[in-house]
Amino acid sequence: GMIEGKKSFFHVVRERCFGAGVGFPHFSLLSLDTLERDLRAYADVPIWIWTQAKVITDPGEQFGRTLALFQGYPREVLVRKLKYYWLRSEYALIAVCPNHPRDNGDLLGALTGLVDGINDLLRVYFLVEGRPFPYTEKLFRYADSTALGRKWGPFLQEAMETVVGLRDAAQPAWDRLNRVRETLICDEEDASAKALWEDCERALVAAGVEPEWIAADFHNIEELLSGELGPAPQ
Repeated sequence: GMIEGKKSFFHVVRERCFGAGVGFPHFSLLSLDTLERDLRAYADVPIWIWTQAKVITDPGEQFGRTLALFQGYPREVLVRKLKYYWLRSEYALIAVCPNHPRDNGDLLGALTGLVDGINDLLRVYFLVEGRPFPYTEKLFRYADSTALGRKWGPFLQEAMETVVGLRDAAQPAWDRLNRVRETLICDEEDASAKALWEDCERALVAAGVEPEWIAADFHNIEELLSGELGPAPQ
């Protein structure tokens, strides 16, 4: 009685199947054609979900054979993804600017830019290792399974805790935001930030991104804004 559609559905089962205190258990149904399409398109989040999944039953090994289509990212696909999320992170962090008028609208934009920039940076952490990344809710949680995440996760965690007021809550929001901006983005002023970006750049090069492209830095932004690497940011 749970299946609500032949093509796809999403169902929350709650306590009646698993008992109390199990959080938010749910399951969904999709066709093998959809799985194959996502694998061939190198869709990161679906690939992360299915490569992390525990197989309970697989009659005829249909799922296993379909999942075997993914044998990692081809080099050109991986490099394009890395350039896309690297530039998107930089582009988002532009919004974290201390010179905006101090009204709520600009504060929302600055906070959004910071969060988006950090999330895209976390996606890069997975991709430099040739791995798909999880959906946004799980990015920080699983980032410590990557080398860059293990090293720099605490640094980014402290930045986010400062911005949302878990640290230094008595300070005005803009003051906390500006301090994090100076610490995280202005790498000429903070040794930790400089080391963070240098580690990322070395990992990008090791994954196949051209050193000269890294050196050009934000001069590559037209590749992002033109849609050459993927959907242009809104």
